Amino acid sequence: MIASIAIRPCTGALFVLVIAARFDAFAVGCVAVITMGLGTAAFNLTVATSGVAARRLAGLGARKHYGVQAISVMPHLTGGVMILAISIRMLLPYLH
Repeated sequence: MIASIAIRPCTGALFVLVIAARFDAFAVGCVAVITMGLGTAAFNLTVATSGVAARRLAGLGARKHYGVQAISVMPHLTGGVMILAISIRMLLPYLH
């Protein structure tokens, strides 16, 4: 789940797409954005995995709070879907 949240494009990636489109290098901009997303996802996944591993080593992971986790996931998913929709909307004129 962390990788899917972290791979979404940030505002910097959207700026890269706009600049790449302006210089008629949209394909290169798309590759750059994908690379940025994968790098961010890899970093966040590493940090999250190390945090979970540290908590398990410390013996603090015995209690689960699934209700709080479910509530905190919704804003992340909503933001990710909104960014995806905006990105697709910006991409559509270049697909013709």
